[in-house]
Amino acid sequence: GEYCPTEEAPATTTKTGVKRGRPAPVPAPSSTVPRIAMLSCDSATDYDTATTVNTILPTAVQQRHQASLQTIAHERNFAAQEKLRNNRERNREHAKNTRIRKKAYVERLKITVDELCRERDTLVSERAT
Repeated sequence: GEYCPTEEAPATTTKTGVKRGRPAPVPAPSSTVPRIAMLSCDSATDYDTATTVNTILPTAVQQRHQASLQTIAHERNFAAQEKLRNNRERNREHAKNTRIRKKAYVERLKITVDELCRERDTLVSERAT
């Protein structure tokens, strides 16, 4: 028969021999049967009635639900875009600081090379005399 969330699963026996029944898992609601209708049925025959009720639900309710889903998707997309924008900005700043540090490092290297060249020239001229 049709699935109804109020039906019980068959009883199971534990290692100690105690029989236990557990409720059947409730599947995620499908797009054709809203969750509210699934929860309102008491048996398989009521499930058909609930399905019939779902077909005559006002389209405004369905449209509001769809609009809320679209809003959530838009907010998630906006959050993802904002995160991407922040990452790019942070990367841009990091790259800028890296270029500044590299420029300073190269300038220090040039100064060191000039000092070493002068020292070498001084030593070479002293040895020659």
